[in-house]
Order: sequence, then structure tokens, then C-alpha cells
Amino acid sequence: MAGEILVVDDLSLSRMVLRAKLQGASFNSLLAPDARTALDLARAHLPDLILLDNGLPDMTGVEVCIQLRKDPQTRDIPVILITADTTRETRLGALRAGVDEVLIKPVNETLLMSRVRALLRRTADQKELREQASAALCQGMAEDAGTFMVKLSVTLICDPADDGTSPALQDMDRPLYDRTMALSDVLGLSGSDMLPDIFLMAPELVLRQGLGALSDLGSRAAIRRVPVVALLPAGMETLSAMALDLGASDVLHLPLDPEELAVRLDRIAEAKARAEAMRRAVGQELGYASRDPLTGLFNRRHALARLTDLLAARARGTADPFAVLLLDLDHFKRVNDDLGHLAGDEVLIEATRRMQSVLRPDDILARYGGEEFLIILPRTTPAEATRIAEMVRTRIAQGVYLLQDGQRLLRQTASIGLAASEGAGPGASADRLRDIIDRADLALLSAKQAGRNRVEGSAGPRFTVVPRESA
Repeated sequence: MAGEILVVDDLSLSRMVLRAKLQGASFNSLLAPDARTALDLARAHLPDLILLDNGLPDMTGVEVCIQLRKDPQTRDIPVILITADTTRETRLGALRAGVDEVLIKPVNETLLMSRVRALLRRTADQKELREQASAALCQGMAEDAGTFMVKLSVTLICDPADDGTSPALQDMDRPLYDRTMALSDVLGLSGSDMLPDIFLMAPELVLRQGLGALSDLGSRAAIRRVPVVALLPAGMETLSAMALDLGASDVLHLPLDPEELAVRLDRIAEAKARAEAMRRAVGQELGYASRDPLTGLFNRRHALARLTDLLAARARGTADPFAVLLLDLDHFKRVNDDLGHLAGDEVLIEATRRMQSVLRPDDILARYGGEEFLIILPRTTPAEATRIAEMVRTRIAQGVYLLQDGQRLLRQTASIGLAASEGAGPGASADRLRDIIDRADLALLSAKQAGRNRVEGSAGPRFTVVPRESA
């Protein structure tokens, strides 16, 4: 079954009824008759959602939610509070305590299940991000959870017929939004535009144009991660349920309570900020996974993946000629043996800096292993590749290498093997990754045997022979 939901209610019949509804929608359920059991189950099972009755024998549902939000393990589990109390104070208190939604008994089943599905989608997105992140990153994000402070930017999406306003919202004492936009203008936004934290959909827009606007908003890459809150007239539970199923982050009914709206928008913006921070952190972490920790260069795996892409494009006839350089620092073992591994690391870092100073922005420089480096030169002819290889060789050998302890390595040279692509189109499909690496490696071996500190080229089917250069 997809999704595990904890049902907390002191009445056995109520638990059984909710369990049956959830099973009918293919959700698994855990049952708890009181607050203490609920907290224990929440920590042990980490359910995807909690349906929580407010009238428990040992504490209120709001108090349970406060306990859940204090625990880093259970803080992000969404909670729907079910209560017979219709007072504004109870509703606001629950939302401020961290409840995601408050439903009044008797609960509208259609609206309940739509709320469940909407919150489970959010939980699934969070889980997907956490699965991509390391344990250390997740722990760090959990510890920083309280630092997300945002100044909200809210845009109201209006029906063009209302001339940039919403008649239903004009009597509000305080402004709900920073600006208004027509739906067509919102759909035309690009990634370079300043996007709001939240979109509000004016009730007139929904009533006149229907809920298709929600699908349109969710289909645009530039804006699909901006939460959308639909504003609807009171009593439209069926339309509210449809809006949630179509991707609305929340649905609010007129007349709006300004304090409730502020609490809800703050929680939506906080969740968005947390997700964006996690996305950025995961992106950085994935970037680190493709990097060599000492030099900061791409690692072998990343470089070979990029080279595979070039070979595939070349075989299709959609890529220009390219070349591969395999570089080895000459007699590097002596540096480690005579001066120590820390000195060897300094030489590797300085050699990296020197190579970067002569390579072009689109060239790919990677640490291939030990003192070996792989350089991929896109859109490069054999003659250009030879010239660039000579520039790299010369720059590495130029001047002394200053070490932090004051020692000087008087000279460091490099040998370079070069293989340049020549064929393109279907006939070039035989140019496999292993072929070009082997040819560059053979050329590197030839450079070493010829005295080191030189560039040598390797010949083979569909690869150009690069003339030998003297040291």
C-alpha cells in the first residue's frame, strides 16, 4: 500500500471508520487511542501523515502537535486536526502550533481525502530530497530548521475582466498581496523573472475560468515550484477538493480571516524555503561527488561520462572534432619520497592551477588518478590540440614550485599523450571510450620512453596521428 497514516482517536468506532476510508484509497494505517501511544508510534514508524482528534483523554490534539514539532524526527510529519470545536481561537491556536489543516466534525469525506492526498504529495517530495542527500546533510538541515525567516512576496492572479483587482477582496482591512497579474502574464514568466513566494488565485478567476489554471501553472517549469493558494466562496467543498487534487497548496474560503491567512501563508513559505534550501544543498553535494577533494577538479568518473557524451554526439554527427590529453607529472614519486606527501599535494594543486591558467573555459580538466590528469578539448582540431598541449606542458615546467615550508622544487615537468577524433556520423560509432583512452595512454607511454617533458600523439582507426614535438 502507498503511504502510511497514523489515526489517533479515543473512540474505537471513529478509528475503524477512518481506517476503512483509508484502506479504500489504498493507504496503510496505524491506530492509536491516546496521545502517548500516538507519540510513541510516530517516533517508531515516522508515518507520512497523522489524522489527529483534538479530544484525547491524556492531552489535546494541539498539545500532541506541539510535542511532534519539538522532536526533530517527527517535526515535518503533516498533521490534520479533527475537532468539534468551531471557535476561531481553537482554529488559530492549532495552526500556530503547527497543525497543517483543521477539519470540523462531521468531516466532509471528499475534502478530507483531498487534503490527505495533497499533504502526502508534499511528504513524498520531501522524502525524495532526503533520499538524494547524505545523512550528514539531512542532520545539518534538521539542526538549522528554525533559521528560515522569509519576508513574503505574494502575487494575486486576477481575471482580466476585473481590471487587475478582486472585488471579493477589496473590503479587507490589510493588503493580502504585493501585486496583481493576469493569468496570461503569470504563465509567460521565465526563470530570469523575479518570482513571488506564493500565488493567490482570486475567487473570480476560479469561478469564471475554472480550475484549469491550476494545471497550467503546474505545467510551467519556471513557476511550477511557486505554491498556489486558491481563494473560494464559502461552502464550495467539492470545488475545494478538486483544487487540492489539481495541485493547490491550500484552499481558503471567504470571508478570509487575516490572521489565519497570515499563519497559513507563513507556513507555506517556510516549507518552500526549506525545500529550496535542501535542493540547493543536494545540488552542491552532488557536485562534490563529481569532484576531486584535493584539487577541486572533476574526478575520473565525471570526466569519462562527459567523454562518453562527446563520443555519442560525434557518432550521430552532431558534434565537432575533439581531442583528449592524458597527462602525467614526470618523476612525481620522487617528490613524495624526498619531500613528503604534503609537498606532493602542494605540487598537484599548483600544477592544477597552472593548467587551468592556459585552458579554455569549455575545456574539461579532471584528475584521472594519482599524478595523472585527463583533459578533454571540445571543438578542437588536431593542430589546435597540439598547440594547447604544448601550452600546458610549457606552463607546468615554467618556473619553480614554491612550497609552504620554504622548500623549493626546482623543476616539475609533464608528459602528455594526445588522441584526436577525426570521423563523424554513423561510421564513427566504433570510436569507443576505451579506444580513445587507450590511444592517449599509448601516446603518453611513448612520451615517457622518448625522454619525458614532451607531447606525443597516437594513431589508430579514425584518430589522427599528431606529430611528435621536441622537448
